[in-house]
Amino acid sequence: MADSDTTHSNTFGRNTSTDRDSPKSDDHDDDDDRSLVTIIITSSWVPSHPSLDLIRPTIESLSYLKGLSLNKTRILITVDSVIEKQESQQAEEEEEADQDTTIDPTTARRRLAGKPTVARKAKVLAQYVYNLHQTYKDWTNLEIWAPKYRLNLVGNVQRAMKEVDTEFVYVLQHDMPFIAPIDHSALIRTFQECPTDGIDNSNNKSKMVRLVRFSPRTTLIRRRDNRGFCGDDLDLEANGIFLTKTHTWSDK
Repeated sequence: MADSDTTHSNTFGRNTSTDRDSPKSDDHDDDDDRSLVTIIITSSWVPSHPSLDLIRPTIESLSYLKGLSLNKTRILITVDSVIEKQESQQAEEEEEADQDTTIDPTTARRRLAGKPTVARKAKVLAQYVYNLHQTYKDWTNLEIWAPKYRLNLVGNVQRAMKEVDTEFVYVLQHDMPFIAPIDHSALIRTFQECPTDGIDNSNNKSKMVRLVRFSPRTTLIRRRDNRGFCGDDLDLEANGIFLTKTHTWSDK
């Protein structure tokens, strides 16, 4: 089950910034994936770093995208910084303090027991990025970006999207692996079959699909919003997939 017209979480959608002509569904071929689809995976500091235990299952779960030629698809991993631009001097001072060997043992133990400083987080994150490069160095279609200063989730996605020149894009978070097969080919066909103006001329009903979010829930509960109650029927069933329209923002 997937739901449409939402933002964030793991999503799939059309890259509206491109001027490329949309190929017809009959023209879709695995060999075209490099020019048709890009995968963005966002990542940021977590206490388990520099381990790859969190992001590795997400990368491995890309194999659930049935019909996608993964080794021919561009994958961008963007790792957000922990350093705010205005905190760069503070981080340098913290790093100098961490290297100070003249501090007494009690102060050293207190530091180890406390929250990690920005400088320590930055070091761990650098090791995490290095581990990613080493682990996936043979993946010629995978790129790893690590900005110097923090951009936050939205900023990282925006930065990555500026480099995307494919018609379609997946956006995943590093801790949200796919847990079941996804019919990628059916998604492509469904997007290409839906008119860009959202009107199905055959029955004069709206059936535009702008964005698909992959929900971890097996049952979606429709809620009241400023557009009134949604109906109980599925909004769109096509190519063997079911899309349920929602109006609310979700990060789940």
